Amino acid sequence: PYPSEPIKSLLSWDFTHKNVPWGLVFLLGGGFALSTAAQDSGMSKMMGQALAFLTTVPRVGIQFIACVVAVFMTNFSANVPICNILVPVLNEVALVVKVHPIFLIFPAGIACSYAFHLPVGTPPNAIVSGYANIRIKYMVGSYYFQLSLP
Repeated sequence: PYPSEPIKSLLSWDFTHKNVPWGLVFLLGGGFALSTAAQDSGMSKMMGQALAFLTTVPRVGIQFIACVVAVFMTNFSANVPICNILVPVLNEVALVVKVHPIFLIFPAGIACSYAFHLPVGTPPNAIVSGYANIRIKYMVGSYYFQLSLP
């Protein structure tokens, strides 16, 4: 039942070492570590309670603010860790404001997917930017060029 000789693997260490964009792996891993640290340290709960002044803002306004913050933050950091940080904060905000957490978390989670013009915003952009040697100024320029099209 066991093979009598070594079987060549599909993925060798030499291929992996030469072709895996390790910076991207560390970018995502660092983001996950940051989000875990924010939850474990209690920062998410503290931030959610510090935003208690939002009780005077209409609910749709709070939802709009959550989406704008999500879009803004994911343009400068990877979208998955930002979403991992925002979800517990928005959960605490929802408890303070007395709305259902889905009312804030779902739109902000969808808004985290709108980071698409900088390489750090989403891993596919980082891969394309790294392999094609596209400079950041050209990626930003193409984004604003698309906005100006009729």
